[in-house]
Amino acid sequence: MAELLEIERVAKTFGAVEPVAALRSVDLAVAKGEFVSIVGPSGCGKSTLLQIIAGLIPASAGEVRLSGRVVREPPEGVVYLFQQYSRSLFPWLTVAENVRFGLRHSAQDRCRELLQMVGLADFSARYPWELSGGMQQRVSIARALAAEPSVLLLDEPFSSVDALTRLELHGLILDLWGKTGLTILLVTHDVEEAVYLSDRIALLTRRPAEVAEVFANALPRPRRPVESREDARFLALRHELLTRLLQPA
Repeated sequence: MAELLEIERVAKTFGAVEPVAALRSVDLAVAKGEFVSIVGPSGCGKSTLLQIIAGLIPASAGEVRLSGRVVREPPEGVVYLFQQYSRSLFPWLTVAENVRFGLRHSAQDRCRELLQMVGLADFSARYPWELSGGMQQRVSIARALAAEPSVLLLDEPFSSVDALTRLELHGLILDLWGKTGLTILLVTHDVEEAVYLSDRIALLTRRPAEVAEVFANALPRPRRPVESREDARFLALRHELLTRLLQPA
């Protein structure tokens, strides 16, 4: 597969008086249509890296290329889905109006199609504050898809919902990924989530972070919420990642 997203020697330092190095030299390539997760110790700079990839903050060194073009600002075709879904939705707009906000053309049919895809067709006239956390995140996903992205950047988007809702959202995102051919890059602190969803997993070191290793995931698709987690390949990769993450500094 052709490399769609290339991260080359990316470093990030915050502060001028007492500088703090968050990222040292991160190298990673993501192919078109691939689902890649990034895991690492708490505070190692995972979200910082994703924000650099999204063009939201500049790198101190190195560069990110999307389809061969250097990213210096939020590129067209890339959508960033935040962890705090409730803050990304407009509370004064209905579910349908939130989704239509992301549409290039205010197409009622497309809005209905997206709400159907995320299982919210019957809630289009509701307001975000009338929905559960998991349903609000579904609205965020529908609005992200409304922008017709080629790359979806997910910044721990399932961490604020309960365990069962998280499993439902995993199924939803895998279903949408399969139907749309999106390239997805997920930052997560949840190793099981990374193993369940991904084609490959990039393990970051402690701060200042770099890629320690990229693990190929042999877990077969389609993934099943119970059976896949009992698969020996799931357990082996989970064991390896947790062992590496729990190693003392």
